[in-house]
Amino acid sequence: MRSSAVSLAIAASFLLGLGRAHAQVVVTNPDQPGTKTQTTGAEPLPPGEYVGKLLSVNAGSNSLVVQVTLHHRVLKNPDGPTRTFEQITTDLDNGVADIGQVQRNAVMSRSLAEYQRARAEADKATGKFQKGLQKQLDELQAQHFTPLPVEYVTLSERKDAHFTTAKDVKVRLRELPTIDEDGRVKPKYTADEIRKLKGDEPDQPGYNGKLRNLSPGEFVRITVAPKQVQPRTEDAGEDAPRQSPKNATEVTAITVITREQAVLAEAGRP
Repeated sequence: MRSSAVSLAIAASFLLGLGRAHAQVVVTNPDQPGTKTQTTGAEPLPPGEYVGKLLSVNAGSNSLVVQVTLHHRVLKNPDGPTRTFEQITTDLDNGVADIGQVQRNAVMSRSLAEYQRARAEADKATGKFQKGLQKQLDELQAQHFTPLPVEYVTLSERKDAHFTTAKDVKVRLRELPTIDEDGRVKPKYTADEIRKLKGDEPDQPGYNGKLRNLSPGEFVRITVAPKQVQPRTEDAGEDAPRQSPKNATEVTAITVITREQAVLAEAGRP
């Protein structure tokens, strides 16, 4: 009876938007995780900045392979709670507020067709909320009577990531390149040539280079961005370049760094 009464009281409170319940909750600090390590195969990575060891580079095909280490926070106990009491109440409050906003939008419609579309959207949102409501109430009740900590650990995942580079990829070397722009060995540079290689930021360490100046075994920091695609026009012929797959990415910048810098970055430290 007590459990049933609590569920009904909680449901009424949230569905009518009458406020937030409170209870004492024990929560561990998720910023102090343990560490686990696993190794996986190559998979495409989303846009972002990555650091790792350069395994191979092919200037002809604008491609490279970098061994990177990724960090993921996961629940320490997969069968335990995923949210604290306060997190559940916040999610429920937000859900009720979202439904209320959609319903208000329907009331403010300027035409019958617009009203019908808004009502359909409101009904869909309400149905989705109600579908998961009982599960959330059960979790809320469990955390109310027997609050459990939500603990996380860090999984370190090492993978050999395959990338393609943009045609105008920016390469920054730690040392002067030994091969010039014409592909010839360049043992010595003049002062003017060195200034040119320093580029637009002469106060920054390193020199501008090309993909062919990179060597396997070096440590690099790479920037991965969504691939820029020129939309095909209606009169484009069969030889026109096709659009890249959705979510395709490319490397837009590569900077050679030291082993020490790579180790700090792979450990997740600044």
